Amino acid sequence: MTPSGKWFPRFTSDDEGARLTAVTNRVWAEVDLERLRGNIAAIRAHVGPGTGLLAVLKANAYGHGAVAVAREVEAAGARYIGVGDLGEALELRAAGIQTPLLILGATLPAHMRPALAASVTVSIHAPAMVREMEAAAAAEGVTAPVHLKVDTGMTRLGVTVEEFPAVLRAILNSNRLRLEGVYTHLSSAPTPEDGYSDGQLARFVECLARLREVGARPPLIHCANSAGTLFHPEAHFDMVRCGIFLFGVDPTGRAGAQLRLSPVMSVRTQIIYLKGVAAGTPIGYGRTQAAPRDTVIATLPVGYNDGYRVGLSRRAEVLLRGRRAPVMGRVCMDYTMVDVGHVPGAAVGDVVTLIGRDGQEEITAAELAGILGTVPYEVFCGLGRRVARLYQHAGAGAGQARGAA
Repeated sequence: MTPSGKWFPRFTSDDEGARLTAVTNRVWAEVDLERLRGNIAAIRAHVGPGTGLLAVLKANAYGHGAVAVAREVEAAGARYIGVGDLGEALELRAAGIQTPLLILGATLPAHMRPALAASVTVSIHAPAMVREMEAAAAAEGVTAPVHLKVDTGMTRLGVTVEEFPAVLRAILNSNRLRLEGVYTHLSSAPTPEDGYSDGQLARFVECLARLREVGARPPLIHCANSAGTLFHPEAHFDMVRCGIFLFGVDPTGRAGAQLRLSPVMSVRTQIIYLKGVAAGTPIGYGRTQAAPRDTVIATLPVGYNDGYRVGLSRRAEVLLRGRRAPVMGRVCMDYTMVDVGHVPGAAVGDVVTLIGRDGQEEITAAELAGILGTVPYEVFCGLGRRVARLYQHAGAGAGQARGAA
């Protein structure tokens, strides 16, 4: 496996910067768009043809690269793309994405007019936002579609169940706002056995009953996130909102045969230096670990600036020539040391896998998250800007993959 195979990063005229380059990055993430398409197909088969897909691409598509991923989900016919804020929405519009965009997070009053100007839909998550959006729509001379978010138990953003009737009336009575959607967010969908999501759904259904009472039927009722899509079919409604499932990660560990997902991203680096050391030789900052025997230490050009965190020190492993190799000493800002004395033929320039498969061995984002005491989302979102994202696109053969630094 080398970085010059199907992952050669060929920048073409429709990519950011319109530049051609050889492999110059010391650490890179391979994003398999064919697997992304397969995951989208699996989700759609699971929910059925009557339910649309909102692809959640906030936080740079969970570190996978929002623009490249948005192009794929747009081609796949996603009903909506969800983003975290206006900046993320404008990035996609500037890249030519035409799919409807919904800001799932907070929108500041100063950002409402720019959102409307870019045909970006805003979520109403507080009573005061109704007046603010009306003013922005009037200033733009438009009628603005909005989605009303209800807090049924997440306690983050959203009008309360008690506030819902008054906010609903205010939107329906406005000549500047059009209620396109109503939604909520499940806080505990990965653990359906605790019953908390059932209570949230009951409160959400109570709000939907208020819609019927006033004769309103917005075209998009949505509730299920990735885990909700799996465990709560009654929450599919008109559209499901999937993020981490798009990228082949199952934080529940229980998707199994119901959703056959494939990991989309692999993260790799390469050996830049090898050094034979004697048993007892201290390794790295603070001399936190010593060589357990006469061995060979490989230096990798990846560190916590790239998202390979200090918490992985002395605990994580990497893959080299199909074998696991332990991280030694403390992970540095730019470098990580690994014991490779047991790997025959290890050489400078060898590709090293941090996340992904090499031969019969695989290291997952979930494995690293378990070491760090966090979630796979954070592992992906923490990848630094020096980590080049290389994309295998439709029809790419060896030596042809679209890339973006």
